Amino acid sequence: MKRRKIYLRKVDSRAVYAIGYRKSRSELYIFSRSERRGLYVYSDVRPSEWHMVEHTSTVGGIVNAHIKPRHSYRQLNLNEVEIVIRRESPATHD
Repeated sequence: MKRRKIYLRKVDSRAVYAIGYRKSRSELYIFSRSERRGLYVYSDVRPSEWHMVEHTSTVGGIVNAHIKPRHSYRQLNLNEVEIVIRRESPATHD
């Protein structure tokens, strides 16, 4: 079974390890550091919202204040995806 690749970019945050965005699906990916560590995907996230998450110094705060209240999400099974983490390159993909 071929696993779907999820491209993420590492961020400097206590709550979030890495972020990514899939424009063609309007999906925001958050790889959490919290006690419920995992990869979460938020649906119907506009590019302007991604831009806000991508360019903030408080990723966890923006996700909690602006993304979680407005978008449904689910936790992805890490056995079904291949996570590719990059340090500096863009984490947007189609």
